[in-house]
Amino acid sequence: MVRRILLGLLLVLTSWLVSIPPLVTGATLCSPFYTYKTIDTVTSDNLNGNIAQIGLAKCGGTGLDTSTSTGTARVKTGVWSIADLLAESYTKAGLPAAGTAGRLARVTDTTRGLWMDQGSQWFGLSGEIVNVKEFGAVGDDTTNDSTAIANAITAAGVGGTVVFPAPATAYRLAATITLTGSVRLLGLQPQGAGGAGVQLHADAGVNAITIAPTAGSVIQIDGFYINGGAIGLNFSGGGARLDRKSQFRNLFFYSQTNTGINIASFGLIGAQFENIEVSGATNYGIFATNDASSVNSLNLMVWDRIRVTGTGTEAIHLENTNAAGAQIPALNFRALLVEANDGKGLVLKRVMVSLTEPWFEGNGIVGGGADIELQGVGAPSGKTSAILFGGYFSTANAAQSGRRILFTGGNVTYGEFGVFHLGTDSLDAGNNTGAVQVYQVAPQRSGGLPLTNYSGGAFASITGDPGFTGSGFLGAGVLAAATQLHVKSSTQNATLGRLEQTNSVAGGSLPFQWFFSDAGLNKNGEIEMLGNGDMLMRTGGTGGTPGTERWRVTAAGGGLQMGTPTGGDKGAGTINVATDVYKNNTAYTNPDYVLEHWARGRIEKFADRDGASEYRGLADLKAVEEFARHRYGLPLVEAARERARNSLGIFAGGDAVLASLEEAYLYLFQLRRQIVLLWWAVAVLTVVVTFLGWRVLRLETRLSGRG
Repeated sequence: MVRRILLGLLLVLTSWLVSIPPLVTGATLCSPFYTYKTIDTVTSDNLNGNIAQIGLAKCGGTGLDTSTSTGTARVKTGVWSIADLLAESYTKAGLPAAGTAGRLARVTDTTRGLWMDQGSQWFGLSGEIVNVKEFGAVGDDTTNDSTAIANAITAAGVGGTVVFPAPATAYRLAATITLTGSVRLLGLQPQGAGGAGVQLHADAGVNAITIAPTAGSVIQIDGFYINGGAIGLNFSGGGARLDRKSQFRNLFFYSQTNTGINIASFGLIGAQFENIEVSGATNYGIFATNDASSVNSLNLMVWDRIRVTGTGTEAIHLENTNAAGAQIPALNFRALLVEANDGKGLVLKRVMVSLTEPWFEGNGIVGGGADIELQGVGAPSGKTSAILFGGYFSTANAAQSGRRILFTGGNVTYGEFGVFHLGTDSLDAGNNTGAVQVYQVAPQRSGGLPLTNYSGGAFASITGDPGFTGSGFLGAGVLAAATQLHVKSSTQNATLGRLEQTNSVAGGSLPFQWFFSDAGLNKNGEIEMLGNGDMLMRTGGTGGTPGTERWRVTAAGGGLQMGTPTGGDKGAGTINVATDVYKNNTAYTNPDYVLEHWARGRIEKFADRDGASEYRGLADLKAVEEFARHRYGLPLVEAARERARNSLGIFAGGDAVLASLEEAYLYLFQLRRQIVLLWWAVAVLTVVVTFLGWRVLRLETRLSGRG
C-alpha cells in the first residue's frame, strides 16, 4: 500500500514538472496550483515603463487578465504567466541612479545592450564589448554593413572592443571602414572553422579598412578574411605613429585589385604582424614606405609567419623614402613564405631586413623577377641589406634562369647563414658598379653560391665560409680590378675553405684580394694575387693605400721573400730574408747551458733549453774522438737528433751545433791551460838546464886550469 501511495505522488510530481515550460522570451510561465500571487505596489509608472505588460492566464486556458491600476494587484486563484518582459530604454548617461540591485535597463547608445544595477553602479551584461549586430550589421553579403560597423566603432569609443560574430556569408563593405583612434576589432570565427576568419567583403574600388589615427593610438585587428576591394588594409596617417603595442593578427587578404596591405608614410615603429596571408593581389602583396621626414616610421617592425602568393608586380616592397636621413629602418621577418608570384619576391630599398627561416619558391613567373632584389642608392642613407638566418630556396622558376638574388644598386649588403639552396641558384650583380658586400656562411649547397653579371666594380667585398657542405663563392665572368674576395674557413672544418676564381680581369692586374679590415676599411692584413701570378701579403694599409709588403712568392722563381731583401727571389724552395731569422726573440736559441755548467758546475739559468736536463758536462776528448769515429757525428748533435726522432729542424739543429761549438771552446780552454802549463814547465826546465850547463862549464874550466 505504501509503495502505491509513493508511486502515485511521484507520478503527480513528475507531471507537474513536465508542465513547466522553459524561460524564454515570450514564453508562458504557468502553475497547476491555485494560489494567490501578490505583486507589491504597482504604479502606472513601473507597470507601463519598467514592466510594460504582465500577461495573466490559466494553463490551457485563454483568459488574459492585465492590470494597469495603481495599488495592489492580486492574481486570483488559478494559473499565472509572464507573457512578455520589456526593459525600459535609456542613454548610457541617462541611466537612473544606481541603488536597486537586480534592476535591468536597456542602453541605446555607446555600448548598447542590457545593463544591470548591482546596487552601487550599473554594468553592461555584455562586458561593455560592442557587437556590430546590435548596430544593425546583417552579414548576408548583400546588405551594406558599412554604416552599422562604423557606428559600432564610434560607440566603442577610445580603447573599446568591437566584435564581429560569424556571419551567414560576409559583412559587405560598400564604403571604407576608417579607424581614427585606439580600438580593437575582433572576428569571432576561429581560423579554420568554416573559413579563414570573419569575412569582410569590400565592393570594387573600396579600401576595406583604412587606419588614420592620432599619434600614440593602439590598434589591434584579429581574425578576419578581407576579400576584394582595392586595398585590404590601408595605413595612411600622414606620418602619425601607432603605439608599439599595436598588433595585426590572423588576417587573410584575398583578391585585392591593388594591394593587400599598404603602408604609406605611416609610423609603425615596433608594430607586430602575425599569421598574415596575402593572396591574389593585382599589384603588391605588402607595400610599405616610411614618411620622408621620419625614418622611424618603419623601424623595428616584426613580421611573424607571413605568406604572400599569387601577386602581380611584387610580393613585398619595403622602401625608405627618407633619402637625406642617416638612420636606416630595420625590420624583422620570421618564417616568411613567398611563393608562386608573377613578379618579384622581396624588394628592399634603403632598409635593413633580417629574415629567419624564410622560404622562396616559384616566383618571377612573368619576367623572371628575383626572389630577393636589393636596391641600394648612395651612402649612407641608401644602405640596403638583407641577412638570412637559415631558410630555403627551392628550385628556381624557369623564367628566373637560376637568378635568386639581384643587386640593382650600390651600397648593398647581402648575407646568408646556413641557407639551403636547391638547384643552380645564383647571385646576380645586375652589372652595377656600386659597392656591394656579400657574406656567405655555411651554405647548404655543395660548391657555394655562384656569382653572375658582376662586370665593372660591382662587388667591393665578398666573404664566404664553406661550413659543412661546400666551399665559398664560385663564379665566372668579368671581375673588376678593384674587386676584393674574402674566404673565411669554417671553424668546424678548416680544410673545406676554398675560393675558386676563374674570371678574366678588367685590366689584368689584380684578380682578387683577401684582407681583414676594420670599420674604416683600413686593410690591417691583406693577401693579394697579382695578375702576373705573384702572391704577396701586406699589413698596415689605410683606406685605399696599400700597406707594407711583408712577404712575397713569385710565380717565376718560386722562392719566398721575407720583407724586401736584396737579391729578390733566389729560386724555388728558397727563403730570402731582409734582416734575420728569430726563434723566441733570439737569432737561434743559443744553448748556453754548456757554458753555465762549465762555469758553475750546475745549470739553473738555462735549464729550460733543449738538452739541458740531459747534459752531464764536458766529456773526455778521447771519448768524443771514439764517438765521432764510430757514429760519424758529434755527441750533442746526435742527442738532439734522437730527441727530434731524426726530424731535426734548423733551430734545434743549430742549438746542437752551437752546444757542440761551446764544448769545442771548452776543449780549447783545457788545451790552453795545458799549453800554458807546458810552457811554464819548458821554461823552468830551460832555466834548470841552463843553470846546470853553466855549472858544468865552470867545473870544466876549473878542472882544465889545474891541469
